[in-house]
Amino acid sequence: TKALEIAQQYGAKIVGIHQHIGSNILDAEKYAQSIGNILSAAKEFPDLKFIDIGGGFGIPYKPNETRLNLEELGRKVSNTFEEFSSQQGREIELWVEPGRFLVAESGVLLATVTCIKSNPEYKYVCLLYTSDAADDLLCVDLGGRRIIKKKNKIRVSS
Repeated sequence: TKALEIAQQYGAKIVGIHQHIGSNILDAEKYAQSIGNILSAAKEFPDLKFIDIGGGFGIPYKPNETRLNLEELGRKVSNTFEEFSSQQGREIELWVEPGRFLVAESGVLLATVTCIKSNPEYKYVCLLYTSDAADDLLCVDLGGRRIIKKKNKIRVSS
């Protein structure tokens, strides 16, 4: 491969490869398939010590989205990776980047509703809260609705 040619030209060894398969993937099968792709490429790197399967584990943002089945994903990835390491005749580390999966559902927004306004398109909920980190509100899940911040006003849309 071109990467190996360049590494050899400069006397370098490629000891790790990384893949970013996307963001917020909720399907264990798709995740496992993408790992198969990077393992196919990894066979070309004789000095490989680790493979990083980045991208982050998904979390459901909408009521109709299904939660990522970590048990299924772990089983598929473990079996595939153990077989790959065995074929290579050495242990290779598997790095994962769980991303938002670890913290996305760990917080709670406490606020006082100060007014509710509506027009034909939206219902507006005015919130009073003590944090100055209003940008964090853009990620708050309100049962499938999203919070939109505009000029210090917060709108909850459905």
